[in-house]
Amino acid sequence: MASSGSDAGHSEKLIRKDIIDTGAVDVMVSIGNKFFYSVTLPCALWFFDRAKEKDEVRKDQVLMLDLRNVYRKVSSKIHDFTQAHLDNIHAIVGLYRGDNTLYNKLVEDYKAT
Repeated sequence: MASSGSDAGHSEKLIRKDIIDTGAVDVMVSIGNKFFYSVTLPCALWFFDRAKEKDEVRKDQVLMLDLRNVYRKVSSKIHDFTQAHLDNIHAIVGLYRGDNTLYNKLVEDYKAT
C-alpha cells in the first residue's frame, strides 16, 4: 500500500487498527520510492501470518523495518534491492521469528569472502 495508507486518518485508521489487533500482522516494511515501474511513491508492505495470531507470545509483536534508504539505484527512475540486501533482510526476519539458520549461514558466507 502507499505510505500514506499506513498513516491515513479516520475510517482507514480504524481498519488498520482492527487488522493489527487480530495479531496476524507479522512484518511491516517501509520501502522508498522508485521501486515500481508504474508508481514512484514510497510504500509499506504488510506481511501476515494467520498462525501467529494464535500464539500468545508473538501475537502482540510486529517487526517493523524501515528500508527507505536501503536500495540500489538501477537508473534515475528505478531502484531495487540487491541480492545481498534481500539476504540480509531475510536473515533479520528469520531472527525475529526465532530462526537463526539464515543469519548463521550469512555470517559464514561473509567470513568466507
